[in-house]
Amino acid sequence: MIYQSIAIDYKQFHYPKAVERALEFLKSHDFTTFIRGRYPIEGDLMYANVDIVNTRVYEETKIEGHKDYMDVQFLVMGEEQMEVLIRQMAPDVVEAYDDKDCYFYDPTQGGTVTIDVRPGDYCIFYPGELHRTLIAPHEVQQIRKVVVKIHKSLLRD
Repeated sequence: MIYQSIAIDYKQFHYPKAVERALEFLKSHDFTTFIRGRYPIEGDLMYANVDIVNTRVYEETKIEGHKDYMDVQFLVMGEEQMEVLIRQMAPDVVEAYDDKDCYFYDPTQGGTVTIDVRPGDYCIFYPGELHRTLIAPHEVQQIRKVVVKIHKSLLRD
């Protein structure tokens, strides 16, 4: 998992080229004007989901993971907390979401690290890294975020 501000020059971190392309996409657009929806970047291998959604109280959120896609979660407006699951072994899958490479896991297995996310911050979750998003840090609020999905085949460079 990687947590950083889009204002920091990402090229110094030597991310995979696909991640750099995703971050350049995020830096070069004003997502306050985008409507909710899916935007292709590189077809089905890399695309952005623009979401306008409410955060939730902690108990209403779920730990999720992906097998084939990386998430680059970028907060545009509002405040959100995210968690990454620190684990010794893979927890049990408790639910699959519409066969869209999203799986929910047993929240009692493993410890977590909480991240306070502000506008302009991004979190990168590699395939297999379990995470919980949309956590309301103080009170439930509407946020605007972009999640760039990068297929694992693009991460080889």
